[in-house]
Amino acid sequence: MKTRHVRAVAVFGIAVFALTGARGSSGGGCSGGSSSSSSSSSSGGSDSGGTTTTGGSTTTGTGGTSGSRGAARDLKIETCEYDNGLAARVRATNSSSSTTYTYKFDVEFTDADGKIVATTEGGAIRSLAPGSSDVLPVKVVAGSVDDTAFAAGGGTCKLTGISRSAE
Repeated sequence: MKTRHVRAVAVFGIAVFALTGARGSSGGGCSGGSSSSSSSSSSGGSDSGGTTTTGGSTTTGTGGTSGSRGAARDLKIETCEYDNGLAARVRATNSSSSTTYTYKFDVEFTDADGKIVATTEGGAIRSLAPGSSDVLPVKVVAGSVDDTAFAAGGGTCKLTGISRSAE
């Protein structure tokens, strides 16, 4: 590659960087105004828009396809606790004004030491009408996994493998 081509590529890269800003994935633009954003992370990270609940607060990850981001926005873990086994309540709220969706997800239970204790698979809230909400209780029966650390010191619940599909 000739020197002038290398310079052209470098100038182009700097121009793109200058126009988009060095603000990471939270965006930003050339509007001249100020912008603020907040980001959150979930333990272990997630590319599929996972949601983590710790002590009653919910954190939603970012990334993935637009479908998984929509599902992440619509799904929330309401409770994460030990109740004679690992237990969580997952709420789906269809944010669409015109489309009925089915939401699919797994729930990952992690103890206070960061060890994944169990993952439930195949959770689904089906045929949720626009603007409606529904709850699915998820449970791992006591004794089926080593949940003593979770029971003794608490832990977290995280939505993984989330998706939504239009009906």
